[in-house]
Amino acid sequence: MIPRVQNEIFEQPRRVIRPSFTYRRTIVKGLEAHLDTTMIQGDIDGIDALIQSLFDRLITPRSRYTGYTSNYGTDLEQFKREGFLYLRSVLPDEIYNSFMQDDRVQDVRLRRIQQVGVDGAVAIFTVFSVLGIINEFALEVGFGTDER
Repeated sequence: MIPRVQNEIFEQPRRVIRPSFTYRRTIVKGLEAHLDTTMIQGDIDGIDALIQSLFDRLITPRSRYTGYTSNYGTDLEQFKREGFLYLRSVLPDEIYNSFMQDDRVQDVRLRRIQQVGVDGAVAIFTVFSVLGIINEFALEVGFGTDER
């Protein structure tokens, strides 16, 4: 016999969003390209902190550093061996999978990918987050530049 329970209340699990308060980092250009450094200038919160976090994900190679999980970062190195058509077909999924690891991001949509010069491209994304919408999130990518 199964016992009967009256007035059962089912609560939906709440999604916990971690605080986004962090340091504002800016790149200071040196006299030569290899002398660029990052300076901490104050702090940021909210959508500005999310934008900085997404850029960090873009520039961090996936699975290269032990301080990050295998889901953190992107694999943009693969595009250096391929052409624009490959980049256009794979880049949207690469960015989507990387950005969706952040619990503040709800959706990522590609707006356009445009070839720039012989070995470059610019991808424009719209990022929908719990903090607001980020329009015109741009990523510059080089491709086909490795010597074989």
